[in-house]
Amino acid sequence: MVQRLTPLLSFLLVACVATQDRQQAEELQYDCDDLVVIGRIVTLDAQALRSLDPHDPLSGWQSKYNLGVRIKRVVKGSERRSVVSATGISHAQIRDDKDFLIVLSPDADGGFILQTAALMQYRPRLGEACS
Repeated sequence: MVQRLTPLLSFLLVACVATQDRQQAEELQYDCDDLVVIGRIVTLDAQALRSLDPHDPLSGWQSKYNLGVRIKRVVKGSERRSVVSATGISHAQIRDDKDFLIVLSPDADGGFILQTAALMQYRPRLGEACS
C-alpha cells in the first residue's frame, strides 16, 4: 500500500509546486525607470553572503550573483545593447537555458539590479503601468 501511495503523493507534490509557480509568475511589478526585457540570464560568478535574517531557514545559502542578461526583446524602457550586466541576490542560481520576462532596475555603475524574473513558458505579464 505504501508503494502505491508514494507515486501518487509525488505527483501531487509536483502539481502543487507547479501551480504555485504559475500563480506567482502571472504578474510582475515594475517601476517607471525599470527596464523590462525578454531574454536569458547567465551567471558569471557568485559570492556567498550571510543572511541578516535570524529566521532565514537557508542562512548561509544566499549569494550575490554577477549576471549577463542576453536581451532578445525590450518590452518597457530603452536599451540598445544585446547583453547587459546585472547583479542579483538569491538563494539559488537561475537557469540559463530558458527565456524569462525580466525586470531590471538601473544601478549607479551603468549596469542593472535584477528585481524579478519569470519563466516565459508560464506566460507572465506585467502589472499595471507605472505612473
